[in-house]
Amino acid sequence: MHRVEGLPQVYVARGSENYLVDLERESCACPDRAKGNTREHLLAALLLPEVIRLNAEGGWVGAPSLL
Repeated sequence: MHRVEGLPQVYVARGSENYLVDLERESCACPDRAKGNTREHLLAALLLPEVIRLNAEGGWVGAPSLL
């Protein structure tokens, strides 16, 4: 997952395809959205800045796999 340049609340998530996660609109363009299963993608986007910070500080060994 990574932030879209110029759109601070929009992220690109990777799956079988790439799709957008928009925190401002609380929406996700993933295939599971029709089933209402977008909360985990929104949560991942919310947590990403903290994961990056912890990784930079050496505080979370598993973080690179999330990026």
